[in-house]
Amino acid sequence: MEKRYNAHCESIFREIDQLDMTASAPLHNQFTFFSANMEHFMPMVPPSEHEVYFRGTMYHRRLSRLDLSYAAAGYLPTIVGWDAAWVDSLRQEPAIIACAHMGAHMLIGMLLAKAGAPLAVLVAEHLVPALTEIWKTAARTDPSLRLPLIVDTGPKTSLRRLMNLAKSGVSLLVYWDGEEHGGKDDRQQAVCVPLLGQHIVLRRGIPFLARATGLPIYPLTAFRQQDGSVGVHHGRCIRVEDYRGPDFFRYTMQAVVDGFSSSLIHFPAQWNKWTHLHRMVFPEHFFVESGKKLSNRYGILQGDDAYFLFARRDYQAVALPQKEVDRLCDDAKKRTGNCML
Repeated sequence: MEKRYNAHCESIFREIDQLDMTASAPLHNQFTFFSANMEHFMPMVPPSEHEVYFRGTMYHRRLSRLDLSYAAAGYLPTIVGWDAAWVDSLRQEPAIIACAHMGAHMLIGMLLAKAGAPLAVLVAEHLVPALTEIWKTAARTDPSLRLPLIVDTGPKTSLRRLMNLAKSGVSLLVYWDGEEHGGKDDRQQAVCVPLLGQHIVLRRGIPFLARATGLPIYPLTAFRQQDGSVGVHHGRCIRVEDYRGPDFFRYTMQAVVDGFSSSLIHFPAQWNKWTHLHRMVFPEHFFVESGKKLSNRYGILQGDDAYFLFARRDYQAVALPQKEVDRLCDDAKKRTGNCML
């Protein structure tokens, strides 16, 4: 099965390597946002390398889904850094396990399930059916597997359900960088924390659960290494008593993100959220060096029936008049042979 897995990985790599970035409007738009996000948060990466990193991010995103399907069928890559004693401790003291959508993150739940830790996984509504089927397959392959409970983020009762599960001795696996945990729509339910010299806005759900249940928080990341193994990094345990006062929520989320940042610096292409990071930021709070011009100050976004001029500095978008679209399209045809702007 290992040979089949490696062959599948190579097939995905070739497919993405040959992908035309102008093949579709959604792909073009994703890369436009990806490049702007990289330039703000990782300015040390030359813009000429953004496309390589973008392909890498797509590759790792595909592999994260592949991981879980192969794990359900019984195959796991070599795992380095997994702390079996820590997993055993979860049976006596459950915890909130705060993960990011990075590298082999889908394997974390499987490793915990194989170790027999009582577990609930918080997931977005649209993922519930597919994950449920994968876990059923895993249980048929390994009847001793302790299946996790899958909790949908959608219902308003999900938070209460998580609290009840935690109080009954179940650990909670939560992805802090999911879109249901980020954004600035409700500033009273969010905190602004530093990431790589900029700031992102995150919901307060994880520290709220910790304070309501008394559970410790363990940041955890799983990243792919060049030899094909998966490295696991256990961040410092965060307890409710570590931070008190009005800044409890912000300090707690900052500690979670700090535990992730060191891995991100080394494996930037493995974070799935580069294409969505702009949904977690306040562009008006961006640090941009005075006098510095971004590599390409503007980009083009394509909607269903319109084009927009996208300012990379502050993420503002303005609809383009049709005559400008026609002029840009003619120029694109001369350069590339098609009208994809």
